[in-house]
Amino acid sequence: MGLGYRKQRTTLVIMILAITTLFLWSAAYFIFLQQREQMMEFHRSRTLRESELIAEFLTEALLRNDYAEARNFLRGWQRNHDYVTALSAHFDNGGTLFSYQRADNASLSAGELEQVRVISYGNRAMTLSLSHETTGIAMALERLSRSLALFAALLILMLGGALWFVLFRWSVKPMEREIGRRTQALREAIGYAHSLLYSMSGHIAIVDDTGHILDTNRSWREFARDNGYQGPDDMVGLCYFHACDDLDRLASKGEPWERAILEVLNGERDEYSMDYPCHSAEEQRWFLMRVVAVTYHGERRAIVNHINITDIKQVQEALARSEEELLAINRVYQALSASNKALSMAEDEQGLLAEVARIIHEDCGFPLVWIGYAQNGDAKALVTRSMAGPKTDFIEGIKLTWKGDDMGQAGPIGDCFRGGEPIIKANCSLAGSDDPWCKRAFEHGITASAAFPVSHGAARIGVIAVYSDAEDAFSSPVVALLKELSENLAFGVLAIRERRAREMAQRELERLSVTDKLTQLYNRLRTDTVLEAEVGRAERYGAKLSVMLFDIDHFKEVNDHFGHQFGDQVLVGLAEEVRHNLRENDVAGRWGGEEFLVIAPHTDLNGAKKLAEKLRQRFEAHDFGGDQRITASFGVAEWRPGDTSGNLIGRADRALYRAKNNGRNRVETDPPDAA
Repeated sequence: MGLGYRKQRTTLVIMILAITTLFLWSAAYFIFLQQREQMMEFHRSRTLRESELIAEFLTEALLRNDYAEARNFLRGWQRNHDYVTALSAHFDNGGTLFSYQRADNASLSAGELEQVRVISYGNRAMTLSLSHETTGIAMALERLSRSLALFAALLILMLGGALWFVLFRWSVKPMEREIGRRTQALREAIGYAHSLLYSMSGHIAIVDDTGHILDTNRSWREFARDNGYQGPDDMVGLCYFHACDDLDRLASKGEPWERAILEVLNGERDEYSMDYPCHSAEEQRWFLMRVVAVTYHGERRAIVNHINITDIKQVQEALARSEEELLAINRVYQALSASNKALSMAEDEQGLLAEVARIIHEDCGFPLVWIGYAQNGDAKALVTRSMAGPKTDFIEGIKLTWKGDDMGQAGPIGDCFRGGEPIIKANCSLAGSDDPWCKRAFEHGITASAAFPVSHGAARIGVIAVYSDAEDAFSSPVVALLKELSENLAFGVLAIRERRAREMAQRELERLSVTDKLTQLYNRLRTDTVLEAEVGRAERYGAKLSVMLFDIDHFKEVNDHFGHQFGDQVLVGLAEEVRHNLRENDVAGRWGGEEFLVIAPHTDLNGAKKLAEKLRQRFEAHDFGGDQRITASFGVAEWRPGDTSGNLIGRADRALYRAKNNGRNRVETDPPDAA
């Protein structure tokens, strides 16, 4: 409990006791006055009763005219009641029946007489006066009350003074003991504070409002001596702002720490803290400076504490590195996942390479990703297939090779492909490095690189090179993930190539199944299928459809005269003319032997006849070799509602026969008048 509170409590107790005492004495005095009034009222009542008794007796005596008896009665009453001062009675006729005075023969004053009763009887009147010593009793009681009041006042003063003295001593003694105890505790606290200050591991200094050191602890002094300080042992009197060279360098750079400490000393803020490096030649160190304002005897002071947080900083840096490494691993893992998805969805090889380069650049944050293929032969070149990132100028313009005798041009990329193992450059700084690749990388803002062979099993395709602008960017987990990515890319490329080979083989099989081997036009089976489909479409939609059937004139004579090899050459040349002169939607097929069929969708009879005439002229003008002029005859027919493919071919065949019968090398239609 505080000393001030105990003083207030003591004063309150004294006031309560004093008020209680005054209240009790006032109550007693009031009761005394009440008793005095009751006593005087009793005397007045008694006198009145006695007067009534005397008056009754005198009345009876007067009625009998026995004055002597009345006189004797009054005298006897006075003798028997010594407290009666005087008795008198007189009548209205002026005669005095009896008069008695005090022993000193002094007349009774009017104030000493108390009129008691008036008795009337006929024409007589008697006044009876009875005087007691009631006035003396009242005066005595008054004097007694004044004495009692004075005595009560004196008693109250004495008791109050005694009580005040006792209470004062009772309250002051604990105060004195509390002051003594607190003084001793303060001395012990000051001693403890000094001991605590000197025993603390932090480097502590106390500075005044100008920034000069007032005191330091043992840790401060030992640290200063260990770091080559040669001044006063306790540094008292020196300016704190120049006590530490590292802080002084920070101040020269315009750091706000000095201004912040002055604000603490000036009362503009209560505290300030900052961490700063204070490295030595042997180790790297960090300190936390904390400045707290205090007031001592009305003067502003500041306690400056420098705490060595090197371990904390190292742990924080290790955690930061771990977080960065985990982030990098997570990014590469995401890139690996995205690239695998791209592998499963890739349609062509070049698109896959571009997508993988983009994923590695964007998801991993690398400024440059390069993918190249290796070429065999004398040059053994590494050809760029895809690049992503803003630093493509690092590789552009360099002739890359994987030759073993050209290390300058091969570099890490060529070494990686030739050796089949990843090549990691953790730090490409210029310090102590004569590697031209590292120098070039450093000039382009690249500090680390990694190259991975794109290979799967015995198949080695090329290289993925990844470049970073951060040192030690390629930790073991990152390298493992990127290596897996390069292997997956190789597998994807080989899978695409194999799929393309299968597709080409399948298409070739399909082509061979529907293509005439000699002329490379559709065979009879495929031509029939197309014709059926077009007839069905014309039936459903009412579209135009025409066909032309033609064969080579006198083809048997050509074979007999020039041989079958020349005949085959004629068939091939004629097929080439057909392919080059047909429209996009037209379909041509070898119908059999030297006979061919052309299907012309969306074409009427007149249009088909014009196309047939064009082909006839091209055949006639074509040089088949051997100075042999080759011609063909054409039969053209248009589809009619209700026609089947057989009906349509039959009408075209009849037109072809008319062309042959009419001299060959001509075009005939069905019906004949359609032209």
